Amino acid sequence: MERRKTGTVVAVVGVSALALFGSACASYGSGVGVRHEARERGLAGRRYETMRSLAHDLDERAERAANQARREARHRGRSGRQFLDDIDHFARRANDFHERMDRYRDSPWDVRDEVAHLNRDAQEVNRRIRNARVFERTYDDWEAVLGVLNRMDHLLAGYDLDGPRGRHGNGRDADRDYDR
Repeated sequence: MERRKTGTVVAVVGVSALALFGSACASYGSGVGVRHEARERGLAGRRYETMRSLAHDLDERAERAANQARREARHRGRSGRQFLDDIDHFARRANDFHERMDRYRDSPWDVRDEVAHLNRDAQEVNRRIRNARVFERTYDDWEAVLGVLNRMDHLLAGYDLDGPRGRHGNGRDADRDYDR
């Protein structure tokens, strides 16, 4: 008799576990799990708002660098224009990243890979213009772009930081040391 009770309890627990597992799988397939996974990566609440603010800052700084490079390119002739396309391309990508980040809650995507790609591109543009000694007036702007991307990397690595002031900013001091 005791054995039958134990068998029944095991069967009930087993069926319950399968039901819960099946329910979890169904909700994951419906998109709920995807959004939950995005939250697990730190892009919900304050982390999302900070990344969104940083995306806005990156867009503004990249556009500022591109505008400065366009002004300088007029006076440089062909030697400077060859790099202008790379700078403009990066500025367009930064703008696209900003717009997509604003819509992230509705349509999550892999932010980590995108930030890594933006970082590689910005490093390459920075290296090329410095090696060619063109667009010297944009050097500070490129340092600022690289600084924002570094802060994005820190946020994605789990560091707690505040976003910059601005349209999406939270009004806190953006010039603090974020490497905690």
